[in-house]
Amino acid sequence: MSEKKRGGCASRLWLFLFVSIAGLILYGAMNRKSPAPLPEPSSPTELAQQIIGGVVGADRVISVSVDSSAVIARYEWAGDYDPDFADQKMLEATCALREAGFDGVRYRLIAMVDTVDQFGNEGTDDGLNAILTPEIIEQLNCANDGAGANLEQIAHSYELRRDIVR
Repeated sequence: MSEKKRGGCASRLWLFLFVSIAGLILYGAMNRKSPAPLPEPSSPTELAQQIIGGVVGADRVISVSVDSSAVIARYEWAGDYDPDFADQKMLEATCALREAGFDGVRYRLIAMVDTVDQFGNEGTDDGLNAILTPEIIEQLNCANDGAGANLEQIAHSYELRRDIVR
């Protein structure tokens, strides 16, 4: 067999392999399933829970309740017990709730921490508990998720358990 025929056969083989691999990649990309969308919330409580979960992580939400006077959310503390990070997450959640139409009510946001007592018993306790009034919520600049605001100064009530949060 001449050198030209062997070279042409090899280049055809490489072209075949290239086209086959490219086809498999394109097929996989076209048939990739996109993540399932979140189900439409059927109640204000479910909507608030989705919003809080979107800020702190859905797996961290412990409970959310909504009534005509307040939105109350308890969730596991996120961010290595850093109070500044927790403050920012609460401001983000406040802005997200306000943008979703939860206005004219108080927000009580509670970041829970894991505890161990002197006898080794494990539990949870409020690490940070903040209450924001409707007037404060309305005035909050949410253009940047409340960045620049000092939650401790603007909150109606702000309780940071410094004995369990460093």
